[in-house]
Amino acid sequence: MTNSPAKKHVLVLMCDQMRADRMGVVDPMAHTPNLDTLCADGVHCTQAFSNHPQCSPARACVMSGQYSHEVGVLALKGFDNCHSVINTDQVLLAKTFRDNGYRTVYFGKCHLNQELSALGFDEGLCTDGLRVNDEEAERRGIAYVHPALRSDYVAYQECMQFLNEFKDDGRPLFLYFYTNLPHPPFFTCPKHIDKFPKDTLQLPGSRSEDFATKPQFVKQHSEGSHGGFNEDQVRTELAQYYSMMTEMDEQFGDIIDQFKHHGLWDETVLSMFADHGDMMGGHNLRLKGTLPYDDILQIPMIWRFPHNEHGGSTSTQTLDQVHIPATLIQAAGLELPAAYHHGDQLDAITNPDSTDPTLYFEHFAAYWGTHPFKGLRNKQWKFVSYYGDEAPLAELYDLTNDPMELHNLAANPDQAERVATFSKQVEAWWNETNGKDYDFYQSNEFKSGRWNQERQVALA
Repeated sequence: MTNSPAKKHVLVLMCDQMRADRMGVVDPMAHTPNLDTLCADGVHCTQAFSNHPQCSPARACVMSGQYSHEVGVLALKGFDNCHSVINTDQVLLAKTFRDNGYRTVYFGKCHLNQELSALGFDEGLCTDGLRVNDEEAERRGIAYVHPALRSDYVAYQECMQFLNEFKDDGRPLFLYFYTNLPHPPFFTCPKHIDKFPKDTLQLPGSRSEDFATKPQFVKQHSEGSHGGFNEDQVRTELAQYYSMMTEMDEQFGDIIDQFKHHGLWDETVLSMFADHGDMMGGHNLRLKGTLPYDDILQIPMIWRFPHNEHGGSTSTQTLDQVHIPATLIQAAGLELPAAYHHGDQLDAITNPDSTDPTLYFEHFAAYWGTHPFKGLRNKQWKFVSYYGDEAPLAELYDLTNDPMELHNLAANPDQAERVATFSKQVEAWWNETNGKDYDFYQSNEFKSGRWNQERQVALA
């Protein structure tokens, strides 16, 4: 390549709704050989978390380096009648790489209701809204794929075509591949049908949940359509989930092989992660929603650096999504724009002696209704503060002694001082990051998107 040696190629591999505990390096039942190899060649981050356990808000964090409330994306478009979308007149991840002379390419689901070019990508395919009929699916060899997920296979095929035909034009490459796998609707990939006998699969230990200390709405969710009490259903979905992750792993491996084929791999920074996880029977719940538990919040994350620097290492520091953009920029050797004011986590990834940071997360509305919360975590504690109609509900978990989050200690008198301290800390973070009150997020100014539109005008 003719680009400056300080500018590394960048490959982002992102998936949807994958739990952190379903990779082969931690789960002997899983079949993810390419992810396992990445862990051997890079850094496996075992304590990585989503800042928002829902698709669009989590993507907004990754694209902007800001928390979802900072960019005004609190929920999927339409949930709780929210129609605010990411502000594209601000500094964004792909725009930063494009401004630094990169060839910026995107394939897959975007789910941000914006054109790729507005996000900073000059090439590729956004599959939002793409529907693949049976005739085209047959022609592409993906007729077996559930219709709702065929567009993700098209994204993979189009990405591979781009890489097969790739020609060096002198610019470093920034390629972002996003697959909806293993997001529901769950189905079994035929070539992996025999790998995961459902009766042999291990279910989450938190199925012993009795909801005695949980908010009432959580128990109500467990009794509805998203409940996970039916063990046969949970096992069936888990077997399908495994097969979808294996298919995803193969796609990731094919993309990496193309980077190697074109001589890009030695100078490539890679980041692999998910937007959020899935309850998958944990706490007797399925899928995702307005819940603060690690089944959803903890995500897989792998970083791989040029020439396999730091290869085979493990980071146990708490890491999150909002710092991914700045970390990619720093790892690529670029100057970090001031707009990424939350900074990077490169030291926390590569230095086992770095300071373990406190992470913050939030949620607003989902399939199960509007139960907004904001919270923090460190290695030992997780604190969740509900606001709006759910105030003053709170949850507090001692993650060292109760890693499955079965015992909410927020009402324990012995923890009153800790709850008060964490409450102040969460409110300080909220205020410092331009968080608003519940009434504002229920206002037409916010829900219509006018707030973000006005911010766009101000930034422009």
